[in-house]
Amino acid sequence: MEKRLGTRRYLLDDFTAADICLCLMLQAVEPVGGGFLSLKPATREVWRAPDLAQRFAKLLEWRDAIYAKHR
Repeated sequence: MEKRLGTRRYLLDDFTAADICLCLMLQAVEPVGGGFLSLKPATREVWRAPDLAQRFAKLLEWRDAIYAKHR
């Protein structure tokens, strides 16, 4: 997916359901922060996959930017 995204802001030409779906899937890698998702610390910890978060760090940064702009 990182390759498909490249340096673009969205997966397709504009913000679509495809972007939303990828953002949702990334929640299982690292829940979004910034007050966008209210999770207790223990729940947030359970929903983390640190190895995957490191591997997909650029996608998580992209996801966080999507949340900042569209939430």
